[in-house]
Amino acid sequence: MGDPTAREDALADVVVLADVKALAGAVGPCITLVMPILNSPELAERLKSALRSIQKQLVEAHTDAKVASGLLAPVERLATGLDTTHMWAHSLIAFRSPGAFRHYWMRGRLKDLAVVSERFEVRPLLAALAREQRFHLLAIGRHHVRLFRSTPHHSEEVRLEGVAPQNMQEFLHTHEPDHLLEDRMSAGPSIGSMQGVLFGSEKQKEQDRFRHFLKEVERGVTKLLRQDAEPLILAGVEYDVAIYWQLNTYPNLLEQAIHGSPERLTARDLDERAWEIVSQWPSEALQKALADFRKHSGAALVLGDTGAIVKAAAEGRVAGLFLSESAGMAGQPDDPLNMAALETVLHGGWAFALNPAEMPSKDCAAALLRF
Repeated sequence: MGDPTAREDALADVVVLADVKALAGAVGPCITLVMPILNSPELAERLKSALRSIQKQLVEAHTDAKVASGLLAPVERLATGLDTTHMWAHSLIAFRSPGAFRHYWMRGRLKDLAVVSERFEVRPLLAALAREQRFHLLAIGRHHVRLFRSTPHHSEEVRLEGVAPQNMQEFLHTHEPDHLLEDRMSAGPSIGSMQGVLFGSEKQKEQDRFRHFLKEVERGVTKLLRQDAEPLILAGVEYDVAIYWQLNTYPNLLEQAIHGSPERLTARDLDERAWEIVSQWPSEALQKALADFRKHSGAALVLGDTGAIVKAAAEGRVAGLFLSESAGMAGQPDDPLNMAALETVLHGGWAFALNPAEMPSKDCAAALLRF
């Protein structure tokens, strides 16, 4: 029989705090593998090279040969089974211990890491927790409206039939605004070619029709998205996006949009450009954590000293932890900030890794204490 842990949710769609907590409780030896995908055709060979380094570390740690073989087996299968399915990703993260195997295809570019320790190196995952990982993209235009739902390694088009109109002309054929219908001159025997002619500004009429169309699109999309409240990104020419903003009632519509005709872009192109926006957007959990930290920033419940944070985390006193991505000994087996993060999460707290400019204080680590 194969190793059952190798089938234990090995491929995760998004990173959640529960993943980090499960990894924090793992019993060593723990293998952490992080690999940037700089050249896809070379990935398999580079992964095999990293595995040789890991194998050497297992030998040096006097790991039983049978245990070492079992640990490496699912990761080796990952190396030999690579295809182009996830080649849009920029990094690969894999965690392996006697009781766990998980791997993630990541959008961010991460630094190489191949280390064996008694605990997993989870700081790369803490950076993922700080960003939105699920979102919707709405591509708007007069001829075609498309809605996509994306996660870091998957994007699919959401059916709008019966939910929102997708083509303005088809929609207006049966939903012409009442005030525009009233502006039409009734046809009679002597009207001839004047039948149905619109009076007033034709440009204004066209704008009114488009607003009417977008209003129905917004109504349907908002009703659909309120079920999960994920961020929404717009794609469209600036005028169309501006009109949608005026009509919007969805609270999680992001300010930044993809400008230009979406009908000239493939679904893949739209997804790539949307991720450029989302990668800069703090996750809802991070926003709440920052607000909570700032609320207590003047109290004695905030720590910035690394040594004091590590001690408090081991005692279960840290409710939340922010780490600077560039701080300390990231990637080293005895990284104290990684240990602090593991203990924080194990005791029911949260942890995030941030860019130095995003840190809520000037310290390389900032902790919010329970007591």
